[in-house]
Amino acid sequence: MYKSFNQFIHSKYPILIILAFSLVVHLLFLVKDPGMIFNNPEQIGFTEEQGEYGGRDASLYAKMARQLMETGVYGYDTHHTGEVVQNAFVTPGQPIYLVIIFSIANLFNIDQLLLAKIFNMFLSVATVGLLYLISHRLFKSQWIALLGSGLYSVYFSQLHYFRTTLTEIPAIFMFCLVILFFLKAYQDNRTRDHVLFGILFCIMVMFRPTPAPLILLAVAAVLLKYPFKTSVRIGMLWVIGPIVVISPWVIRNLAAFGELYIFSSHAGNSLYAGANPFFKNDFSDYWREMKAKGWSQEQYAWYKIKQGFTSDFDFWFAWFTVGKTINLFHYLDGFVHYMNFAMMKYFKLLHFFIVIVGLGSALIWMKKEGIRVIAWIVISYIALSNLFLTIPRYGFFIIPLMCILTAFTLIQGPQVLAKYVKLYRRKSEV
Repeated sequence: MYKSFNQFIHSKYPILIILAFSLVVHLLFLVKDPGMIFNNPEQIGFTEEQGEYGGRDASLYAKMARQLMETGVYGYDTHHTGEVVQNAFVTPGQPIYLVIIFSIANLFNIDQLLLAKIFNMFLSVATVGLLYLISHRLFKSQWIALLGSGLYSVYFSQLHYFRTTLTEIPAIFMFCLVILFFLKAYQDNRTRDHVLFGILFCIMVMFRPTPAPLILLAVAAVLLKYPFKTSVRIGMLWVIGPIVVISPWVIRNLAAFGELYIFSSHAGNSLYAGANPFFKNDFSDYWREMKAKGWSQEQYAWYKIKQGFTSDFDFWFAWFTVGKTINLFHYLDGFVHYMNFAMMKYFKLLHFFIVIVGLGSALIWMKKEGIRVIAWIVISYIALSNLFLTIPRYGFFIIPLMCILTAFTLIQGPQVLAKYVKLYRRKSEV
C-alpha cells in the first residue's frame, strides 16, 4: 500500500491533477463570476467599460491596443477624447500581447475580451506548472514541488486578474518562466538556455519593469560560480536579449521624443506617490509645493525623500522598510470586488498564511542552498517595490515564489525541528 502511494506521488499524475483542478476553478470563475467589478461596476466607482475590462488601467490597455491596431499610434491615457496622441508612458509588453489576441479574435470573429480571458486563463494555469518545475529543479523534492504549485492553484488573486486586461497574469507567467530558464542556464551552462534567458527576461520587463534590477542577482550568481572568462561569455549571450527586445523600444522613444526611455516615461508618478510616509500628509499640499518649485513629480519625490531621511530618519526608514512591506501585503488583492463571496474568508486566511510563512522562510532559510535563490529574489523584489508606491496589486506579483517558500518550510521545517530536538535531548542526557 505504502509503496503504491509513494510511486503515485512520484509520478506525473499528482501535478496533472493539480493542473486539471486549477483549470476547472478558472473555468468556473470564467462562466459564473461571483464578483461585483464585472457585474455591478458602479457599486465600486467604475464605469461600465472599466468594469468590463477589470478597472481603469485595464480599459486603457485595451484602448491603446485597439488604437495601435487601427492607427499605428502608440499612446496611453492621453486625456484627449477623440484625439490620437502618441506618448511613451508604459512599456509595450501588455499592449502588444493584447494586439496579438485582438487580431486573432478579429480573424476568427471571436469576442476580443473573451479570447483575452481564455489566453490569460491558460497562462495562469501554466504558471502553476512552472512553479512545480522551478521547485523540483531547486529541491529535487516532489512534495515541495506539489505543495508549492498546489498553494498557488488555490490563491484567489489569479482568479480575479485572469479575467482582466491588466499585466498581472502574463507578467507573472513570464517572471516564473524567466526564473526557470535562469536555473537551467545557471546549472547546465548551455548556450541556448543563456540566450533564451536573456530574451525572456527582456520580454518580462516589457510587461513589468520593476524586476529589471534583479538581473544584478543573476550576474552575481554567475560571477560566484563560474571563472571570469566564462562569466564574460555568458554575459555576451545575455546581451542578445536587450538587442533584440529592448533596443527597438528605446529607438522608438528616441525618434518620437528625443529621449532614451528604456522602460517608461512616468516612473516619477509612483515614486512621488510613495514619498508620503504612512500617508501622513495631504497630497494636495505636495502638489502645490511641487508646482511652486516648478519641479516634475520625480524631482519633487527625491527632494521629499532626501529631506525626510535627513530630518526624521527613523520615521522615513520605518516607512521604506516595514511600512511599505505591510502595504504590499496588508490585504488579499482583489477581494474588495467579491465582498459577498462566501469562500472569501478562507482565501484571505490563505493569503496571510502564505505571506507570513513565506516572508519568514525567506529570512530564516536565506543561507540555505536551493532556497537562497528564491529568498533573495523575494527580498530584492520587495526592496525594489518599496522605492515606489506599494499596493497589494504589486505584492501579488511575488506571491507565486512565496508559495514555494511556504511549501519548503511546511515540508522541511518539521524535519529540521526534529533534528534540533534530537540534538537537544542528546546534550541533555550528557
